[in-house]
Amino acid sequence: MPFTPQQLSILLSGIERALTSTRLTKWERDFLRSVQQKLNSHGEQTRLSTKQYRVLMRLIPAERETAKVVDFQREKNSRTAKASTTLRHRPYTLTRHNYRTFNRRAMRLFLLSAAGLALLAFFVASDLTPYQAIDTPEESPSTAVLRSGDLRVIDGDTVRVKGISRNVRLVGFNSPEVFSPDCAEEKRLGERATSRLKALLRSAKSLRLEYVRCACKPGTEGTQACNYGRLCGRLYVNEKDVGDTLIAEGLAAPYRCGRFSCPRPPGNWCG
Repeated sequence: MPFTPQQLSILLSGIERALTSTRLTKWERDFLRSVQQKLNSHGEQTRLSTKQYRVLMRLIPAERETAKVVDFQREKNSRTAKASTTLRHRPYTLTRHNYRTFNRRAMRLFLLSAAGLALLAFFVASDLTPYQAIDTPEESPSTAVLRSGDLRVIDGDTVRVKGISRNVRLVGFNSPEVFSPDCAEEKRLGERATSRLKALLRSAKSLRLEYVRCACKPGTEGTQACNYGRLCGRLYVNEKDVGDTLIAEGLAAPYRCGRFSCPRPPGNWCG
């Protein structure tokens, strides 16, 4: 949905005001920053999905200028619905050719539905957990033996692997935020956790990364809807999970996810 310069300015100012609120969750802050970056990068040609637009309108302050943008979206949706209604009431004549076409489409729909149900039954029957090494991309193995030079530390619980295009979120623990902390103390602890992880990699005699399935809804792996597009894994230094080391030293908190979702990240780093 392209925006006019005025609408773009209204949205950006609304996001700036919303980010000053202390009532936003971490996910909501990350979402607003992601939309802000997209608006700054693509300007008037920025395209947002209907769901993204609704979430954005819920989070930014509802002032008179923002209402103009909302009315613009409502008008657009109204035009789309009117066009759809016009097409739906177009006269239809049932012929032998149309009848055969309908039967073929109905059979394809039935086969696709049956295949989808069979796939869903497989996932349920196999009782997959968030930490099983499946659904890993073709560009990376399920387990990789690495050297310290193959890894770049992003923060205390995120690394980048040489030759892999996406970052890897280390599971089982949560470290303090470095890039979007809630207070100065959290940033300080986040930098300590990052430095400690780098020190562990430098002194490692053996280094092993085990890729695991992220705790996301089926079909969302590899997208922004699943862990911000990151992979998931467990990192072992000298055959010990680095998360256990950081937790023992007070630089991380245990973090356990469900099958398809994760709770709010733990750790009261601001006291």
